[in-house]
Amino acid sequence: MKKKQSQGAHLVIKEVLPRPVLAGKLAGDADAPKLQAAVASASASASPVVLDLVGIQALSSSYFTSAFLPLWAGPRAPEALPPLLANVSEHVIDDVRLAVEANSATVWIVRWAHGAMDEPKVLGKLDEFDRQALEVAIAEGQTDANDLFGRNRSIGLTAWSTRLGTLHQKGLLRRRKDGRRMTYAPPWKD
Repeated sequence: MKKKQSQGAHLVIKEVLPRPVLAGKLAGDADAPKLQAAVASASASASPVVLDLVGIQALSSSYFTSAFLPLWAGPRAPEALPPLLANVSEHVIDDVRLAVEANSATVWIVRWAHGAMDEPKVLGKLDEFDRQALEVAIAEGQTDANDLFGRNRSIGLTAWSTRLGTLHQKGLLRRRKDGRRMTYAPPWKD
């Protein structure tokens, strides 16, 4: 996959929470307001904030649930997008996956280097049709229910439309009205 320049803010978590180990529910509860304030001040544009975990050596699932998950589950403006997680190390990924799946959440994980991102993947449970819709949106830059129905008629047009709407509600796709139709694109795509 080609690298994509990010239009959103890049927030290095270790600069906001200056320690390499983020563990425990109580610590997560205490740090949540600081993290939320940093994300709120960084999210001036309509692009998602990239939360860079570079330098984080450990991130427990209880900490992630308390401090990070509210960024995806909490209230946000209709045009606001949840953040993307970047540079999640092999030491951290299992605890993040555990927290995400235990809370029935979904988050984008990307690799970030030199102001660009690549290798996007979703962490969390999605069925085959949701994954197919995301793959088309990434490959083509955008999609709509008619396009997906044309590619796979095993489910109906309304079902594709519903799935795209759900992926939008989860923060996995950005939605735009184009005349009478709704188009959906990855959150980093303008």
